Amino acid sequence: MRLLAIDGATEQASVALWVDGAVMYRERSAPGGHGDWLLATVHEVLAQAACPLTALDALAFGRGPGSFTGLRVVAAMVQGLAFGADLGVIPVSDLAMLAQAEAEHGDGAIVAALDARMGEVYWSAFQAEQGVIRSLTGESVSPPEAVRVPVGAHGWRGTGNAWLAYPGRLPDGVLQPGAATLPSARSLMVLGLAQLQAGKVSPPEAALPVYVRDRVVQSR
Repeated sequence: MRLLAIDGATEQASVALWVDGAVMYRERSAPGGHGDWLLATVHEVLAQAACPLTALDALAFGRGPGSFTGLRVVAAMVQGLAFGADLGVIPVSDLAMLAQAEAEHGDGAIVAALDARMGEVYWSAFQAEQGVIRSLTGESVSPPEAVRVPVGAHGWRGTGNAWLAYPGRLPDGVLQPGAATLPSARSLMVLGLAQLQAGKVSPPEAALPVYVRDRVVQSR
């Protein structure tokens, strides 16, 4: 399988390329303006791997939530590349990417939360079992104090940059991360490969951002 993964939802942008088990990864941190870097990096890794765009099986991308501008840039880029090379796309939640990275540290319940600015957080809850995550809630945006973990799961761990951005304001009883983790194309690649293997590939026009802020899901 050959999969290219692109994320630019936060101040950390990243690109990962999987070619039959070989992995190439690039990332950078900057306040914004990832578009030129992402496109140049896509061409760089494909050239270094001697893998033309048309030889890929699909393009995976971080569809949000995150920076509105970053999401629009990535979605437009992926849609253009997919149409040009006649490829399918695999949209992946940036909150799921955070949870997938945390799942590498062991099984358990995970709350992924990103700073949404304006005193709010994007968040969702997951269960990790043997390195595989499943969603326990929808994706929401709310004040930190309004985050609620589902009843019945135990041993909650937090991931994402919201925990350090809003100290003491997120749920008690959740083991807080020691660093402000951000979504990465490494985890995007893992989730994208799983969807590719399952045949869950969408047409290029499905390369659209999911902002969440204007599509709030109430979780119980």
